[in-house]
Amino acid sequence: MMNIKRPRKSLDFFLYQQMQSKPDPSANGYAARKSCIMFKPMYTTHMSSTLLAETIIILVFALTVMRIKTPDLKLRSVIIQNLNIVPGASPSFSTTLIGQMTVKNKNFGHYTFDNSRVTVSYGGNTVGETQKAKGCAKARNTRKMNITMEVSSEKLWSNSNLSNDVSSGMLIVSSHAELSGKVQLMKIMKKRKTAEMNCIMKVYLTSQAIEDLNCE
Repeated sequence: MMNIKRPRKSLDFFLYQQMQSKPDPSANGYAARKSCIMFKPMYTTHMSSTLLAETIIILVFALTVMRIKTPDLKLRSVIIQNLNIVPGASPSFSTTLIGQMTVKNKNFGHYTFDNSRVTVSYGGNTVGETQKAKGCAKARNTRKMNITMEVSSEKLWSNSNLSNDVSSGMLIVSSHAELSGKVQLMKIMKKRKTAEMNCIMKVYLTSQAIEDLNCE
């Protein structure tokens, strides 16, 4: 049997095939440039969104956490004990008032307050007072404080309405207190704040009860 030699591919045909299979550099360059052009706007948009989110977080933090508010001081309840009434031409009264005060601290830091004075007045004159020791209201918390005060009309200079009020069985008295202290945030910021309380109440002599307690 004769061996038939297959014709070899010419060198020109081989080089032609190699050129057809080789990728076009210009086409790849165009694709790369196109990819970069599309990537840059997406990257810029992502950075802008991140900066906007961080700005909003910082703004909310500054308006809520770092904003220092004045604590609220209120007289919540009052109980009358040992009420003594003397009617007549020279009327008088004396009693012991037991009350509960609250300090509502709305800040994200502790509120440390100094010694304070609580007074009760009748007819514009002070008829009783007591001292409240210094203390602390924790962050975002309400501190309850009990007070006991001796009230007497002997401290009145003069009041022409006392006789009529005793005869009617009802006295209108007011109470005032101030707490001066400092709010401390994260052990780096301190600011002095003074909480103030002004209350009006009706004292019913016959039932020995406090009604219509209203504080501002």
